[in-house]
Amino acid sequence: MYYLISKVLLFWHWLFSQFLDANGGWSWALAIGFLVITIRVILFPLFVKQYHSMRAMQTLQPQVAALKKKHANDRQAQAQAMMALQKEAGVNPLGGCLPLVVQAPVFISLYHVLRRLRPGASALYGWSDGQTKSAIDAKFFGAPIPASFRSTDAFLRALHASPGSTRFVIAILLLVSCVATFATQWQNYSRNKDNLDGQQAMIQRLMLVVIPIGLAFSGLVFGLPLGVLLYWLTNNLWTMGQQFYMLTRVTAKLDAAAAATPPPAAPPAPKPGARPVRDNRGRIVSTRPSLATPTGDAPDSRPPPRWGPRTARTGRDKTPDTGRNQTPDPGAAPEPPASPPPPATPSGDGSRPANKPPPGTRPAVATGKQRSRPAAKRKKKRR
Repeated sequence: MYYLISKVLLFWHWLFSQFLDANGGWSWALAIGFLVITIRVILFPLFVKQYHSMRAMQTLQPQVAALKKKHANDRQAQAQAMMALQKEAGVNPLGGCLPLVVQAPVFISLYHVLRRLRPGASALYGWSDGQTKSAIDAKFFGAPIPASFRSTDAFLRALHASPGSTRFVIAILLLVSCVATFATQWQNYSRNKDNLDGQQAMIQRLMLVVIPIGLAFSGLVFGLPLGVLLYWLTNNLWTMGQQFYMLTRVTAKLDAAAAATPPPAAPPAPKPGARPVRDNRGRIVSTRPSLATPTGDAPDSRPPPRWGPRTARTGRDKTPDTGRNQTPDPGAAPEPPASPPPPATPSGDGSRPANKPPPGTRPAVATGKQRSRPAAKRKKKRR
């Protein structure tokens, strides 16, 4: 990795040395800046994928909130439900970390290369002695490229630089890098703050302060070289421009396309009395008419009940339907007319008909129960 970063850095230095001073600080500063641009252009497809993944996560926020509320007391079930939801939507939550993971080796390699640049150093990582000496003597606003805030006065004088002016330039560059880092984090936070819950919003607000302070601490305490600060500043400026482009161009196009696309048609409402049909997992697949209540659109294909419904008070079956009101099947032979019922025997007073009791029975007593005994037993009892 060190040799690869060195070769890319030398290529851009050779290109800018065609119209700038090869031993000047601007040719090396621009070479470091375009090293960043080269890496970010290569990583741009990953950034686009990360951006679409973040938008997909934003659309899933209502469902995520519902899952958290549903499994509030079970962390394991909540995590499994979240993984299933993300897998179904094709979202990878770790996709946003991939560009940072790829840039970390580049940052470490550049730091290692610039740390090796010191007076008397020989050719390193495929550089010639002249290229190494040119990088050591290069100055950016009077500050050497390999110098850091913690460089000793003897080291700075060996590079033919003033310790006071060098530390002032590094402090200004470090301050600008911290401001650019804060602006980049704020741009990202302001875009997603409406879709963040309480814990995520707190973490994002914390990152607004922690990352710039961490950069300032690293530059002052660990002594990041001036070339590494140039790399950091260029990287933040590129990130700001890239996010601005995605927000103003790509997001506007995606929102316009989403507004122009008609919403999917809602499934038809089930008919009255329809019951849901579920698969093996319990999900509703379709609906079918209920067997208890036939729908008004489709005729009931069930045979008529043999007996009528039970009465509410006695629980006895009603008189079964004789079929008078039923429509005969086409082509069936006509049924003979029903014979009239036998005339009722008139009662003694002529007010209403009275039914003749069967032989060997007597009228029911006052309790309403009807008893039937043979006539011979009654005569024997009377005797």
